[in-house]
Amino acid sequence: SLEDALEIAEKELSDHPNEDVVFDIFGGEPFLAFDLIPRFCETLWERHPDRNLHFSCITNGTLIDDTIAGWLQRNSNRFFSHISLDGTPQMHYANRGEKMPVETAKLFAKIWPNRATAKMTVSKETLGSLFEGVLYLNELGLRVAPSLARGLEWDDSDLDIYRRELRHLVDYYSKNPDKEPIEMFQL
Repeated sequence: SLEDALEIAEKELSDHPNEDVVFDIFGGEPFLAFDLIPRFCETLWERHPDRNLHFSCITNGTLIDDTIAGWLQRNSNRFFSHISLDGTPQMHYANRGEKMPVETAKLFAKIWPNRATAKMTVSKETLGSLFEGVLYLNELGLRVAPSLARGLEWDDSDLDIYRRELRHLVDYYSKNPDKEPIEMFQL
């Protein structure tokens, strides 16, 4: 409930009185509860105008409508959302069995230029297209944070494919120093 969320947030703010705070809103799909998100954020922004309060979430992007998009745009300086996209539309469908929300991806790149990030899950089925998927998401204007799917039985042949795809990315970034590398290469 809004009351529970505010109680938790107020406790965290009182426990960290001199710190900037980022609240991560998560669960299944955060925008299923979009009716609560603006009230939660705006209440805290109103109660604590001198605090540097930010909010973030990860979404699959399927529920973004004009209302949500408008609110995100108006609050893009203090609310940030990552989007879960698994590479090309074919890769995304292979992993999730649903159409990739390409227009939402473009919208996020517009709302948060040079910051919008796609959280990309790589499965055994999509591993051989990792390089292609990263470039596709970059072309949409997104930074890419790929990670291997958990709970799968990866084997040595998968490691060979992964190594090959990472080598393609290394070669690509070496030849294109103006391109920002994927997050794992920035560690």
